[in-house]
Amino acid sequence: MLHRFESWHSTVRLLAWVLRFLNALGLEIPPYPMSYISKCITPDEYRLAECYWIRLAQRESFAEEITHIKQGLQPSNASGLRNAMPKFDKTLNLLVAQTRLNEELIILPRHHAVTEKIVLQFHNDHFHLDKTNLNALVRRRYWIQGSKREVQRIARLCLKPHCRKLVPLQEQMGTLPANLRVDEPSGFTNISVDLFGPLHPTDCDKAYGCIFTCLYSRAVHLELTPDLSAESFIEAFRRLIARRGQPKIVYSDNFKSFKAAEKELRHLYSYMDRPKISHAFPTIEWIYSIDRAPWTNGVTERLIRTVKTPLRVMLQRSALSFRQIETLLIEIEGIVNNRPLAVSEDRHQLHPITPAHLVIGRRMDLLPNDYAKIDERPTAQKWKHRTALLNQFWRRWSNDYLLELQPTRKWHHGQNLELKTNMVVMVRDKNLSRQDWKLGVIEDLHKNPQGLVHKATIRTVSHGKQRPSYITRHVRQLSILEALLAENK
Repeated sequence: MLHRFESWHSTVRLLAWVLRFLNALGLEIPPYPMSYISKCITPDEYRLAECYWIRLAQRESFAEEITHIKQGLQPSNASGLRNAMPKFDKTLNLLVAQTRLNEELIILPRHHAVTEKIVLQFHNDHFHLDKTNLNALVRRRYWIQGSKREVQRIARLCLKPHCRKLVPLQEQMGTLPANLRVDEPSGFTNISVDLFGPLHPTDCDKAYGCIFTCLYSRAVHLELTPDLSAESFIEAFRRLIARRGQPKIVYSDNFKSFKAAEKELRHLYSYMDRPKISHAFPTIEWIYSIDRAPWTNGVTERLIRTVKTPLRVMLQRSALSFRQIETLLIEIEGIVNNRPLAVSEDRHQLHPITPAHLVIGRRMDLLPNDYAKIDERPTAQKWKHRTALLNQFWRRWSNDYLLELQPTRKWHHGQNLELKTNMVVMVRDKNLSRQDWKLGVIEDLHKNPQGLVHKATIRTVSHGKQRPSYITRHVRQLSILEALLAENK
């Protein structure tokens, strides 16, 4: 009966109805009020049932102390009631503590269901009061063993999501995707794309930068678009293909312009049914990052910061036209592609490897040959020399830079519990206050190639709607209630 309801009021009222029923059968239940007229539970009946529950808790926890006190003895030094100066109240048939303010407080045992229900009822009735004020409020009527720690422990049992301390989930860092390895030394074969801005030219309202990142060489290709429409992005993407070649894989976030561009590409490739044409123009695989998880496309986000740094210095308060900003972006592209990726430990290799070396075989600000000397070698021999030089740069990059990516420098541990379906989680949103975060249930878990859970499908119900909605979120955007974490442990 004690565990039938979560609410203390409901538990007391249930016992009050039982006592009324037993009294109606003629059983003597002192000091039960024999006459009652109201169809509802009266205050006297409520107080009687409340004392019955507390008396039960005291007999279970303080049986030896009650016996000693009734015999006129004081509790032993090992008893937790020594500092309470307890005495037995014959009116209530309860142990009470005598305070220095001439008050008598009902003694409650620690780690008991009755104590937990009483404290949680105070907590709920006073709008989920914080632990310090809750302890002060409870001590006005009750004396609890180790009240401060006990009240803090009980307050953490509140299941209201906005009252609970949320435990954010963590993700263990996985290995690099297989297609990022240097299996094919060719720049801009696998790329990542993102947009940044806005920029403010003098001859139009706004403009946005579009950055394409080579996942092999870490080189960048910058374009300037007049807006964020799908048409503007497709034009920038066509310029990339015309100057850098057609990529095989494109990573991006879930921006609508990127999805519209993929739809347009699929529409174009739907007409290529003949084998020769399909072989000459393979389809582009488009991979999207997880919704609202920009760090999953962090390779591009970090380079956006690298681009913005010289852009902010060059622009400052200058008023430039669209074409001038476009020229400025191309110059910044050359600066970024000249950044050093790795320095060889060989003292004879003094020049650092840059993205420009891996893409075109030289630095952007240096000519490959001396114009004063005319190379009279045959074209085939020149091509072999350039290919050998480029392969040498790729080997140096794989030996000096790629090996630096082997150590795992953060995210060494994954989730502090095993995620399961039907688990209740909170969906964190940086654009909303905590009280507006959605509460959801895990419907499905998605694992990466290493077998680690990195995203989940959540079933939520929006305010004012009855039909559930399904969203996909990264595990680092999910939190669980601390009580659920303790249960899983």
